[in-house]
Amino acid sequence: MASTIQAEAAALSEEAVRQAVNRWSGAGVLRIRYLGDKIFIDEIRPRSSYTVGLDSHYEDRSVGRVTVPHSGGPPDDHGHPPGPWDVPVPRPTDFADRTETRVIPHTESVAMCAGCAGVGRVNCTACHGVGSTNCMVCQGAGFRTSQQPQTVHDAAGNPVTQMVNVTTPCTCAAGRVTCTQCGGNGRKTCASCNGSGRTKSFDQLSIRFRHASDKEVIGAADVPEHYLQAARGEVVLDQSAFHDVPAVASDADPRIGELVRKSRTVDERSTRLLFQHLHVERVPIHEIVYRYAGDTKRLWIYGCEQEVYAPGAPWHWKQALGIVAGVIGVVVTLIVIAVLLAH
Repeated sequence: MASTIQAEAAALSEEAVRQAVNRWSGAGVLRIRYLGDKIFIDEIRPRSSYTVGLDSHYEDRSVGRVTVPHSGGPPDDHGHPPGPWDVPVPRPTDFADRTETRVIPHTESVAMCAGCAGVGRVNCTACHGVGSTNCMVCQGAGFRTSQQPQTVHDAAGNPVTQMVNVTTPCTCAAGRVTCTQCGGNGRKTCASCNGSGRTKSFDQLSIRFRHASDKEVIGAADVPEHYLQAARGEVVLDQSAFHDVPAVASDADPRIGELVRKSRTVDERSTRLLFQHLHVERVPIHEIVYRYAGDTKRLWIYGCEQEVYAPGAPWHWKQALGIVAGVIGVVVTLIVIAVLLAH
């Protein structure tokens, strides 16, 4: 598709520049009001920038061996297992992320549980098969020691209160209590086979649908990219589920093509690209060379709403000094009040 978009934006008139700068200067506390009417415009340089948004949705598949308790029944071990991409899975219709699993048919096998040697029970790990554990109150000592006040007499016969250690028997049985994990049996149901003594293994297919978003600014000039990405431009391309990248503009086509090609470079053994959405906007930019108070400066007007980026614009110094003086006055007043209250 041939491009009908011009590489450069149409030049703004001086009146439009002054109006945009006036709006910008009226929106800031320290900006000089009606700055647009007070500057001398030497040059208006039009150009264009492109904001590119590419959303890609992928499907990842991987296979792993999984072992679970065998609950009975014959295993599915007859027939030829399908490949990872031959297992049918409903695909998403939007860019929502999702993860799910599938059992690959004809890959099951049943074996004796290695964790319990087919018995179905194992030693309790909390008590190591004994059935009891150290008492947490006395730490296995069988008694508790505490400090209590006691009145004694010193050498002069005067009563004196001092703290002495007093030992009392613990409520446990010689420092041991029944294990709460196994109820005192010393044995627990094997978690690997859930007590059946047998396990089932199979190949499990893991499917992940994921969304990747790539954003790029082409021809940002001197305006920060995050300003241009937030600006509203003229939509020149909005296409989903495309195969070929249509032409946009000579300076933007190669970068867009490279971005798309990079997004499609995947290992198809494990990843497939499902669909994409490409959105391109042309953001007009005008570089304004102007003079104020004898100094030559530059500012930029960008976007369809004619936002202004003016990093070197003059400040309203009197108002700034007034704000600083006001803040200092408040701080001094608070300090004086604090000192008076302290006395």
